[in-house]
Amino acid sequence: MDSEREALAREPPTSPGVRVQPDGMCYIIFTSGSTGRPKGAVLQHAGVVNYLHCITACARCLPPLRSPSVPGTATR
Repeated sequence: MDSEREALAREPPTSPGVRVQPDGMCYIIFTSGSTGRPKGAVLQHAGVVNYLHCITACARCLPPLRSPSVPGTATR
């Protein structure tokens, strides 16, 4: 991102106006799997939105994290 800072600064702050569909490709996860051969799994917009709704709802159900005494070991 640092190398693209100037180009990103020239971009308008508004939405690009691109319409997406729930079943449209959002991104691809690549894995070598058990075969050692690369393969990709397509994730759709609807699945990503559902996941984000779920983790947001779950986060509201949990008590807040207490400050960790050792970094990276926060507890509930």
